Amino acid sequence: MRKLTVLLVMLCLIGVAYAETWQAWTSPDSKYSMDLPSQPEKIKDEGGITLWGAKGDAGLYMVAAVDEPDMAGMDPAKQDELAHFFAEKFFEGAQVKTTSETKIADGYQYVGTMGEHADPVSAQVRRSASQNRIYILLTVGKAESNRLFSSFKAN
Repeated sequence: MRKLTVLLVMLCLIGVAYAETWQAWTSPDSKYSMDLPSQPEKIKDEGGITLWGAKGDAGLYMVAAVDEPDMAGMDPAKQDELAHFFAEKFFEGAQVKTTSETKIADGYQYVGTMGEHADPVSAQVRRSASQNRIYILLTVGKAESNRLFSSFKAN
């Protein structure tokens, strides 16, 4: 998970080229889509986890897709437990300290801080049993989290 922290810091430092014109983006596997303020860069793709990051004027936007082959056969309560587990591990690796957690349809919403500067974080963890996948949507800084969250669709 330390690698994830380093990758997130690198994304901040290298300054992914962007223009604050929001555009629809669909994942290369066409399983999900959302609006982003810039073209995302792939940060990680290993072990069933794919992480994308985009930079905007107000902060960072990230989405992680976690494949879980047995999820469709689980009851919804077990799926929620799994989503919560992946969220905890992801936040631990990204040095996110959550301050609130709210149950939402098909997942959880979190608020917290990230890193030594305690940058504000908003996140949603959503499960998609039909795709055997868990999605983690995360914004850092003053990013437009509601816009990201409301535009996200598991296709």
